[in-house]
Amino acid sequence: MVLSRLSMLPLLLVTCLAMADTRENDTRRPVFLIAEVWPWGYFDENQQPAGLIHQFATRLASRADIDMQYRVLPPQRVLADLERNEGDFTMLFQNPDLHRYAQPIGLIQVSDILLIARRDSAQQLTLEALAGKPLGYIAGTNYGEAFHADRGTVKIPITGLTQAIRMLQLGRLEAMITSDILLHHSLKEAEVPPHAFRARLLTQGHEAILYMASDSPNAHQLPAVSAALEAMHEHGELADLFRNSLDLPPMDKD
Repeated sequence: MVLSRLSMLPLLLVTCLAMADTRENDTRRPVFLIAEVWPWGYFDENQQPAGLIHQFATRLASRADIDMQYRVLPPQRVLADLERNEGDFTMLFQNPDLHRYAQPIGLIQVSDILLIARRDSAQQLTLEALAGKPLGYIAGTNYGEAFHADRGTVKIPITGLTQAIRMLQLGRLEAMITSDILLHHSLKEAEVPPHAFRARLLTQGHEAILYMASDSPNAHQLPAVSAALEAMHEHGELADLFRNSLDLPPMDKD
């Protein structure tokens, strides 16, 4: 009998280790996934996460009193990791496809989606008028239904808006599409005055949403995160971070 019990010790040990490993996985530190699109997300000179979304996420975690970790990844990898439950939170433009594997927590900020051309260009800024012409866009970004449904323009994927600005100046693009916030920061980074371009509103009120993976093991953090987001709205932190002091090109008149 004693021998039989001793023979079961290795099995019991393996079982206990497996249970401990499961508990560890179920209580891992929350992960905030950040799309690597400047200035939303990037790595600084010390190869540490930086950018507007990182600033937002660290303030959110501080208010919620959560020990968060941050991963800066290509936009498509952010979506894949969220679907595989390898991350807990992310900030993305509202996208109906995300509801298959993520739940919206709340609104972060609202952007306008703009079409941009050189100031001296006679090109009419509508998707219909741009049919057959090169239009720059950042791959992996959701610009709304009108852009998604468009089949007439020649869509040129770019890695960042600063690149698109240069291509537009050189005449390699007829126009580009971007959010107002991204345009403001990119023009500032490129040291190009906004009045060198003109803009036309394509989509108004494009919402950036805080999402949480539907099967996140950190779902118990949801009330604290939701309360922190609401407090950031009430204290004007989100407006200060994303919307105040935008300097944009002049808008085309209808």
